[in-house]
Amino acid sequence: MRIQLPDVNVLLALLNPLHPHYQIAKNWFDNEGISRWATCPLSENGFIRIHANTIFKSRSDAVEASLYLLEQFKQTHHKTYNSWSDSVFLEDKNFLLSKNH
Repeated sequence: MRIQLPDVNVLLALLNPLHPHYQIAKNWFDNEGISRWATCPLSENGFIRIHANTIFKSRSDAVEASLYLLEQFKQTHHKTYNSWSDSVFLEDKNFLLSKNH
């Protein structure tokens, strides 16, 4: 079974019901992503940076709120969630073939 790694744009749409592509992202996640999915530092940092800059006026509150939103989503779907470290390289065939990710 494949692990889905949503990119920053998918996370932005998926975690914002007002986003124009929310329903598309939700349908994808409900059908594909929910079985096994992951985030990595790059996708999480990108989500937090863009979400915090576009939604909120106070920077410190924005980062906290963005972090909270992402953590809540990961907690809600914790049974199928995987966290990839920043040492994971998709070109690493050993990682891709391993069952531990």
